[in-house]
Amino acid sequence: MKRKLVFLSTLLLLSGMVMAQRGDSTMFEGLNLTEAQKNQMQTLKADHKNRMQAARETVMAETQTKMAEFLSAEQMQQYQAHKQEKMERMNKMKQKRHNRGDKKSKRSKDSSD
Repeated sequence: MKRKLVFLSTLLLLSGMVMAQRGDSTMFEGLNLTEAQKNQMQTLKADHKNRMQAARETVMAETQTKMAEFLSAEQMQQYQAHKQEKMERMNKMKQKRHNRGDKKSKRSKDSSD
C-alpha cells in the first residue's frame, strides 16, 4: 500500500509539472510582448525549468530514501531494475517520436523543392 502511495504521489507531481510547462506557452500568446519582455520571459522560464528540475530530483531522492526504509534490499533492487527498464522504454519512444519528426520535416522540405 505504501509503495502504491509513494508511486502515485510521485507520478502526480511529475504529471502536474509537465502540464504546467505545456500550458505556459499558450498563456502568453496575444500579449504583444516587446523583445525585452520576450527575453525576460525566456530567462524566467529557464530559471523556472532549472528550479523545477532540482525540486524533482530532491523529491525523487527523498522518495528513494523513504522506500528503502520499508522495502527489502531485494525489493529495492527489483524496483531499480524496473525503473531502469521503464527509462529505456521511454527513451526508445522519445527517439521514435524524434525520428518521425525528422521524416516529416524532410518530406515537407522535399515537397517544397
